[in-house]
Amino acid sequence: MSFRRRKFWQIHLSTVLLVIVACGGLVHVNFREVWSWSEWRPHGASYKETYWHLERGWPATIQRDHYKVDEYEAAPLDLNDPLKGLRYSPSNPPPKDITGKHYSDWSDTGFAINIVTALVILVVLTLVSENAVRRRSKP
Repeated sequence: MSFRRRKFWQIHLSTVLLVIVACGGLVHVNFREVWSWSEWRPHGASYKETYWHLERGWPATIQRDHYKVDEYEAAPLDLNDPLKGLRYSPSNPPPKDITGKHYSDWSDTGFAINIVTALVILVVLTLVSENAVRRRSKP
């Protein structure tokens, strides 16, 4: 019985399935929404403006939406518990259709970083998986 050498571009089904699952995981972490918030006091003003930030992308942020929260959406500040009385909190972010959307940015550099990172992860995963399968199948 002769051992037939496989062609270079021929890969195993197990490698394909592993790469498909990895692609799904990369898509999931890139479209995951991460909410954060910040306060800003305009120069010389006696009030603070509160902004919610929605970020998407991994490892680099590719899209960032900024929402300005209107004053009527927050209760008076309690120095003992600053989050008390807020209509929205880090565990309860505002809905996407919140009034007062400020602006949205898109990062081409972040997009390129994410594409390169995904390709490197998938190529390394494919090479490691194929190497393991080929080592196991040698007679």
